[in-house]
Amino acid sequence: MTNRTLYIVVCGAPLAARAGDGLKAVRANGWDPYIIPTDAALPWLADQDLRDAPVITGNRKPREPKRIPPADAVAVVPMTLNTLNAWANGSAHTYPLTTLCAALGSRTRTVAVPFAKHDLAGHPA
Repeated sequence: MTNRTLYIVVCGAPLAARAGDGLKAVRANGWDPYIIPTDAALPWLADQDLRDAPVITGNRKPREPKRIPPADAVAVVPMTLNTLNAWANGSAHTYPLTTLCAALGSRTRTVAVPFAKHDLAGHPA
């Protein structure tokens, strides 16, 4: 059986501390995960067992081959207010945002799990 490719965009919020748990479930369900963290997520991932999932950061250099296969699906867990608003505005100024904008443009199945403090969750944007 060929596994499916899942990009997991991880933002810097407390739920990121559970990324290792999520990877266990992802693999048990036949997915090959690739973690694409925001800069703010990196400290949350530092001491976790990421079960050998590749962590992809930064844009590739000119003439450098693609680093990961095309995604069958994308999950954004957790998604902060900052990332949600940037994505909604079509902003692609970081690798995670470029990944999300490309997924939307290519109609790749995407699931976003918002995670915001109470005061930010009430923001009208």
